[in-house]
Amino acid sequence: GGPSASSRARSPRFALERTLVAEHGGNQFEVVIVNVSAGGLAVRWPAEIPVSDDDDVTLEIEEDGVLHALDAVVRWELRCAEQGRAVGLELHPDDQAHSAWRQLVHRAARTEMSA
Repeated sequence: GGPSASSRARSPRFALERTLVAEHGGNQFEVVIVNVSAGGLAVRWPAEIPVSDDDDVTLEIEEDGVLHALDAVVRWELRCAEQGRAVGLELHPDDQAHSAWRQLVHRAARTEMSA
């Protein structure tokens, strides 16, 4: 048997505004996080950087003074007048980077719940 339907349920999203460095197609640029979850994030993406489903992206995050590279894949793209262009990224972090990502999501959840 594969994963149950409940294990594939969408993880809660938490609002977080933070700038990250992204690398895609040999280009490095800044993206701004819109929200985060245990398995990924949505970011504001520069209009001039083309992207499509399954494109690979590497994100750099700094947690506790350590820089981590997070491997991600594009899952969706959305354009709207207010937010500009948003891209959904599914993370494929290694163990050390995954720990840093969990810390970031945990802090975002705590901040949102205390607001």
